Amino acid sequence: MLKNIKIQNFYSINKEQKISFEILPKDVLNDSSRLIAPDGQKGINLVSAIIGANASGKTNILKSFVFLFWFIENGYSQMKEDDSTGVEAFKTNIKEPTNIEIEFYNQEKQYQYRITLDSKRVISEYFWEKRRRKFSQIFEYDTRDKERWNLKTKIKINETDAKRFRERLNVSLLSSLIETGYLSHIRFFKDGVSNVTNIGTYAQNPVKGFLDTSEKLFKNEDLKNKVFPFTQNLDFGISGFDFKEATLVRKDKPSEEKKAHLIECLHNIGKNSFRLPLIEESNGTQNSIAMLANIFTVLEKGSIAIFDEIDAHLHPAIVRKIISLFENKLTNPKNAQLLFSTQQHLLLNDRTKTQIFITEKNNQSLETEIYRLDEIEGIRNDENYFHKYITGAYGGTPEIKWL
Repeated sequence: MLKNIKIQNFYSINKEQKISFEILPKDVLNDSSRLIAPDGQKGINLVSAIIGANASGKTNILKSFVFLFWFIENGYSQMKEDDSTGVEAFKTNIKEPTNIEIEFYNQEKQYQYRITLDSKRVISEYFWEKRRRKFSQIFEYDTRDKERWNLKTKIKINETDAKRFRERLNVSLLSSLIETGYLSHIRFFKDGVSNVTNIGTYAQNPVKGFLDTSEKLFKNEDLKNKVFPFTQNLDFGISGFDFKEATLVRKDKPSEEKKAHLIECLHNIGKNSFRLPLIEESNGTQNSIAMLANIFTVLEKGSIAIFDEIDAHLHPAIVRKIISLFENKLTNPKNAQLLFSTQQHLLLNDRTKTQIFITEKNNQSLETEIYRLDEIEGIRNDENYFHKYITGAYGGTPEIKWL
């Protein structure tokens, strides 16, 4: 589970912003929040929503999570020596490094990780594990170049690996240690899913999305048996699903053929019936099935799902039904988390005041600022969040100049 994240000097975020999912026991009001083992003195929100005006930085907030997950999961295995780290600083602060700090739970143990980096190299890192009442160092350093490294660690790293880790200046040590087996038990960064990339919300090619979703569900019987029945309850007029075997041929290489099993949706009209390939269904139907394939995977692993504009092409009632998967102990026994942005402000009335984050862009500095709704004095859990938000009571609404 993710406890909190601090971000500084990342895209439209300049001054440090903190997003916390930690709450007090009194704020655990339903199954969309859970008490944390073992002492039960704190809770964690499993569902959180981000709202705000267009260009206020909602996507950049989500991007910080996804960037860190990608950088730790893939940095060691995919990055070359001269690759950029992929981080981009605030436009008027490009000479200063980016800082990201995160606290999370992995196999019920609490960890704290901080990384400082610029576009060319990782400048410093620390990684600690909480033992009893305080954190204990796993590793840390604030100097690393090809000649020297003031690394402090209790991990026994052999000399060959240590030299390689030191020289790969654009790769995090945490990524290196996870990928080479020294810290292989740290799976928190590997199992999450998102529709966000380093350039924003991922707009997948419809054909590729159709093929990928078909392949994923055809190969995973358990996943298919969760996604298809759930989708039939969303009033898309689909009575069932099947797969049709097809031969795929590349236009640029017609001699190369590949067998595929493509999703077909079954429709009944009285005594008559017909089939449609998923790619010919509505955008909402396609998005729902692709999203659910990812969400049920996250629920199975107890990881995190991050969706920008979760409501894209979907009716609010369908979005609520999908979100409910994270709010039920039967469908979410492993405490998987969902963080999403939305423009469907009716969805706010399903959340508590600790589960709503509002983004604003400072009109003078153009910096993104984010705050949790309970940071505003006097907010109650029985308020009509939708109505008060659209009237501007909480901030985070656009200042439109009408002619």
